Amino acid sequence: GAAVSHSHPFSIKAIIRKAYRYGQSFRTIKEKHGFDVIHDACPTLMDKVMVIMDVLMRHIRFFVKEGYGKYLFLLPIVRLCAYGAYWKGYASKKQ
Repeated sequence: GAAVSHSHPFSIKAIIRKAYRYGQSFRTIKEKHGFDVIHDACPTLMDKVMVIMDVLMRHIRFFVKEGYGKYLFLLPIVRLCAYGAYWKGYASKKQ
């Protein structure tokens, strides 16, 4: 798997804002094209858990490789916030 090297400062606020917009985009894709990114791509709970674990493991490898091991404890918190924001954006009303 590929990891993205960020050229901007790390910000939990930016991650949550971006995840919320992704959630809104997923909802728009469902409404306009009939494809539910969240449920069609990962229909079972186990599928969703596997995606979450894959993303978490890629982040862990990147953090360790780049020497950020002391921040590993933050990853689950950041990912939970991001996934919560996806769902919130997905469930939001059109504006």
